[in-house]
Formats: sequence, structure tokens, C-alpha cells
Amino acid sequence: QQYAKDAAGKAVDPKIATSEATAVFKANPVGACLSGLVPRIIGVGFKRVPKFGILLGLSFFLGEDGTISATAAFGASVLSAPFINPIRMIEKQQRAYFKTTGVEKPIMEILRESARHNFVPLFRGTVPLMGHSLASALLGLAGQPKLQKYIKEELSHHGIGNFTSGLLASAAVTPIYVGVTNPLSRLEVIMQTS
Repeated sequence: QQYAKDAAGKAVDPKIATSEATAVFKANPVGACLSGLVPRIIGVGFKRVPKFGILLGLSFFLGEDGTISATAAFGASVLSAPFINPIRMIEKQQRAYFKTTGVEKPIMEILRESARHNFVPLFRGTVPLMGHSLASALLGLAGQPKLQKYIKEELSHHGIGNFTSGLLASAAVTPIYVGVTNPLSRLEVIMQTS
């Protein structure tokens, strides 16, 4: 059972957390839906550009011709995490602030507070994020195509098409992915909220 945390960082019973979230949403449904939207849109771009830019760059320099190796996936995971984690932390700060006050906390205010601590709070949980990104890249970008190719070859003997074999490959990778990344995700949450 995973417990939510209140503004002070104390564990909250899931029923209480659910009722608090419901109250926040009922009080200001539009604000709740739009809270953190701008940094989220910016963040998605900033998270994708370093990860896939580094991945493609490493693949190019390693001489890979359209296939993604474990080396490129590893490099992209490690090198992109310092760009990604601060954005994630800003998003989390805004959600926590909105939950307690009902208004969105300005990004500049979060950055000023972090600057007082040499921006260290924005980098909490970076190492587990690297592990999570690595698992994601290895299983999703490097592992799934190889597994999918293997499954397609095996299933083609039984007359099963590409679409179905793609779904079966995804179904095979998903439990592995969740099993590997879930402990890392929990560790990220613990590090980022305590």
C-alpha cells in the first residue's frame, strides 16, 4: 500500500487523501485541471529533447543503423536525467502548492527558493530516475523491438499477423518493465517528497 503525504511530509491514509483531492477538485475543477499545465507542456518537451536527442546522438556516433543498443540507451538515461529531474521537481512543487493553497505556485518563486539551497532540491531523486530511465530505454527502445521480432518470427509459423504479434510483444514486456521500474519509481517518490 502506498500512502500519500501531506504538505508536512507525513503519511496520510488513502481515504483521507482521496477526500482531500476530491475537495480540491470540487472547489476549483478548472484550476485543478489546468494547474501546472504550462510547466508540464514545457517539461514534456524538455524531457523528450535531451533523452531522445542524446539517444539518437549516441546511436549515430556508435555507428548504429536504426537499431538502438543497450550502450546508447544507457548513455541517454544517465546523461538526460540532470535535465529531466529539475523539471519534474518543479511540477511536483506546483501540484503540492496547489493542493494546499488552491493556486498555482509561480515557477520563478520555486527557482528562487531552490537557488537559496544551490538548486540541490531540484536534483533529489536523480539517481533513481537514471535507473528508471535506463530500464525504460532498455526494455522499451532496445528490448521490445528485439522481443517483437522474435515473437513475430515464432508466430508467423502459426499465421498470426504483425499487429497481433506487436500486441503480444508489448504484453510480454509490460510485466517485466513494471517489475523492474516500480521499485525505482517508489524510491524516486520517497526521495522527492521527504
